[in-house]
Amino acid sequence: AGIGSVAAIAPGALEPRVLALPAVEHLRTRFEEALPRLLERSRTSGPYDLYCCDMNAPPAVATDLLLQALPLLRAGAVVVLTFKNTFKKPAPWHEACEAALARLRGPLDGVRSVQLFANTVREC
Repeated sequence: AGIGSVAAIAPGALEPRVLALPAVEHLRTRFEEALPRLLERSRTSGPYDLYCCDMNAPPAVATDLLLQALPLLRAGAVVVLTFKNTFKKPAPWHEACEAALARLRGPLDGVRSVQLFANTVREC
């Protein structure tokens, strides 16, 4: 098996060992700018099997980008989305997470939330 190709989208540099992998193509830009190129590519190379986003952005922004990327994904694709706590108080953070999850439950099946501990003062 293995991975056919990986489109790594990030404006910053990638770890050199990752960049050296033959299946990895680094699009050194923001996702919003890469999306038209990815949509065009998916018309000829087929849909992607996995979407993973660990962007340092509020839940609504990460959700917006994923929803824009849905045309790139095959039915049943695996989606991993990180919600970063960009809020000063717990209540708005929890509300933002719940709102984002509700938006994802319409177009995606099996949406679930898993909290990974970050060992910070903002731990929920």
